[in-house]
Amino acid sequence: MGINLGYWKISVELEQMSKYLNLVQNSFDQHLSEIDAAYHKDLELEMDADEAARMEDYYLDAYLEAGRDFPRLLLLSFIMTWYSFVEQELIELCSRLKLSISVGPKDSEYFDKGIWRVRKFLLKTKGYEIDSNSWQELVKIGKLRNTIVHKGKSLSCSYAKPEGKYVSYTNDDGITIYISVEESLYLYLKKHNLIETPSPVFVDIVPTFDYCNYLVEFGKNLFKKLYEDLYKEKMVRVTR
Repeated sequence: MGINLGYWKISVELEQMSKYLNLVQNSFDQHLSEIDAAYHKDLELEMDADEAARMEDYYLDAYLEAGRDFPRLLLLSFIMTWYSFVEQELIELCSRLKLSISVGPKDSEYFDKGIWRVRKFLLKTKGYEIDSNSWQELVKIGKLRNTIVHKGKSLSCSYAKPEGKYVSYTNDDGITIYISVEESLYLYLKKHNLIETPSPVFVDIVPTFDYCNYLVEFGKNLFKKLYEDLYKEKMVRVTR
């Protein structure tokens, strides 16, 4: 049985992503420990009230940056990078399989873009449909990625019912808050503990290392099944 170089390449890159996340998380943890040690050392210094207040502010900022702000910035970027990688490798899979569809001059069928195009190509040329659960998960991750790219990490909220898609909830004061987001994405964010409410009129997307590690494992399982199913007769040696 030969080695499928396409699948091997994907496995290696996803494993590197896993190692990267572990390295970055350990680095942030170490940096927080260093900040904590420096803080307790400075507590032993003699200082007046103003100096003590400035010191507290300095270390509070340092804690928030290293423990919250910087990791979130990095993980938001990771989600976008991961999705782009998966999307491109799905397209490459179709290319490796030499899938093509003949379209006549009067044909009006649109084969879409990105993961949707891959899905149509696999269905039309191989009669293969991506596992329903995996496909739905991929679509939701795509919605998360698109939201981050086009709207940033903050979801707009208001006291007035907005135009377009939204969800609503009643806060502790009995006031209805409207969030401009598709319900399926909002539920997905809640499921993976990816939302935080820093104020009554904002909901932030807050990625975690656990979620990003989940993405890596999801990617491994997705491509493992695809390559096993589509090369099930034998694992052929392929090149770009």
